[in-house]
Amino acid sequence: MANMFADIAKKAVANSTVREGRELITTEEILRNYPDGITITEFDILTRRDGSNLVTFPTFAFAEDITKYYNGGLSLKKVVDGWLAHFEGDIESANAALKASGGCKIKLLPMQRTGNGNNFVPVEVIG
Repeated sequence: MANMFADIAKKAVANSTVREGRELITTEEILRNYPDGITITEFDILTRRDGSNLVTFPTFAFAEDITKYYNGGLSLKKVVDGWLAHFEGDIESANAALKASGGCKIKLLPMQRTGNGNNFVPVEVIG
């Protein structure tokens, strides 16, 4: 029998299974290489420190290139928050259902600047 405590500990210290064995792709690369969009097949939520603030953001695997992952911003965090709300916060169940459904196709739109100077990437949900 596998050691349940070791399994839980490995998950707790892992960066993300979504990123495991994959290389980061940028917004610019997605816009250039996948102008018709990408199909999200798996996601995770990560937190990083930005100065004295903690920033939470989603990370995604997508069907069009299984060797890459993408870190989303505010628009995609809202999408993931909605998915997690539907699954009562259970990310594993949400991911299983997402995969079973064939994923969710989105299209990144060109980056914009907000009034306070931050970058913002609008997202169109295709289906």
